[in-house]
Amino acid sequence: MLQKLYDANVRAVFCGHWHGNAGGFYKDLEVVVTSAVGGQLRGDKSGFRVVKLEDKGIKHEYYAFEDAPKNISLN
Repeated sequence: MLQKLYDANVRAVFCGHWHGNAGGFYKDLEVVVTSAVGGQLRGDKSGFRVVKLEDKGIKHEYYAFEDAPKNISLN
């Protein structure tokens, strides 16, 4: 499946609801797994991920609810 996505020029896959943050690469296709909001099974804290699409690529950052800034720039 990853090869099919790669061949279709997909460069990032975002998944969720695994009880911890995870990720990795298949060639230059990034796979990002964002933790579930509750029921953490590892040391990850509940939170959310902000994804920014830019001309140069994709940027993403995970914020634990308790550490999230009041404002997040989407520029």
